[in-house]
Amino acid sequence: MATVVRSRAVIEAVFFIFLITTAIKSNAQQGSINLHKPVVVQATYIQLDSLLRLITKQTGAKFSLNSRKFPATRSIHINQHKQTIEDLLQTIKQNTGVYYALLGDHIILLDNPPPVKKSDPVATNSKPHTVPARLSAKTSTSQSRLPSNKPTTAKPAATIRKSQSPVTTDTANKKITAEPETPAGKKNITTSDSLTNKAGTTTLAHKDSTIKKPAAKSRTTAGNSNNPATKNKSEKERPSIISDLFIKPGFSADDVFYVSPTLHIGHPYLYGIASWSTNFKINGFRYGAGSSIPLSEDWRLHLQFTTGSYSSSVGDTANFHREFKTKLHKAGTLLETKLNDRFSIQFGPVLNIMQLTFYRNGEKASPGLTEENANNKYTLIRPLYTISDNYTANNAKSTKLWVGLQVSIFYNLYLFKSQ
Repeated sequence: MATVVRSRAVIEAVFFIFLITTAIKSNAQQGSINLHKPVVVQATYIQLDSLLRLITKQTGAKFSLNSRKFPATRSIHINQHKQTIEDLLQTIKQNTGVYYALLGDHIILLDNPPPVKKSDPVATNSKPHTVPARLSAKTSTSQSRLPSNKPTTAKPAATIRKSQSPVTTDTANKKITAEPETPAGKKNITTSDSLTNKAGTTTLAHKDSTIKKPAAKSRTTAGNSNNPATKNKSEKERPSIISDLFIKPGFSADDVFYVSPTLHIGHPYLYGIASWSTNFKINGFRYGAGSSIPLSEDWRLHLQFTTGSYSSSVGDTANFHREFKTKLHKAGTLLETKLNDRFSIQFGPVLNIMQLTFYRNGEKASPGLTEENANNKYTLIRPLYTISDNYTANNAKSTKLWVGLQVSIFYNLYLFKSQ
């Protein structure tokens, strides 16, 4: 019976020690970042601030950055929807040229690569003096003797700076303990030691010696705006600008042209436009340019300008060649949103300015027809309504003005990015 009780006590003691060890290990892991944690990003393109918030939400990692140096609206291209924190940080670096450093549970974004960790200036500026971890009873001193019921553990040898005054065995056996540096700047570090010898427990304290250590560059928060901009900043951003080049084939339709195969090519901030427009009676080539800015992760605002020329002519038995030549200019403000990773749609109002000129045998002349008769005899562009129309039978030139609606759908192809 006694053996059973003893065995049960041993099992309970082992289980209790296991619980304590597990708790200590879990507490020791707090405050550090596991860069191998997976993060799921559904979007193919996401703004920098949205990506950082998403990583924080899924992993608990916190970020520090200077939004004036690293624009929060910068678009980041995501190659894979499920990546680790480390892979996403490399993706951010490829798109923006930003480096990072770790500090506890913070990830600090830097415009310079973190410097290689250098040796302690205390150890390099003077000759090292290595002291064994244990001392004999003869080297103990009575100046700082403590009661034997508070023993301290022996600590390994330390490398310290030699003092200008003679150093005794007691003062040489010191291990420098520095509290973690804060990213704000410099901090005074107070040194203290503890030693144990075989004869008894003796603690040597040295409270007056202080060491000033400069804050490491890699631990400076990105919010410090006093750091000068580097000369290579534009070179870091250049690859991301090139990687945004695209080709977007698609179709457009508006109030006067029902089908317009269209091609956009260039960069989101400046691209060319080419299209072939038709309403099955009149058709012609149109060209122009556009620009866009991001509004959110999935929305962009576009400003587009296009122009095109069209003509309609008739002949008669008197060998008179009569012709209307039309120039149609368009200026549109359109919104774009993503349907998925490949397709997007654009829609918005378009201002139309149509210039109509009549020619007789190649020379400008008055048409001599009312607007209704001109529309019946010639194939002209007929808007549903006009804001302004100065056509008359006696003027060779006239201008019409109206606002229409344009809708487009595009297939997105990026030239230098893996999809």
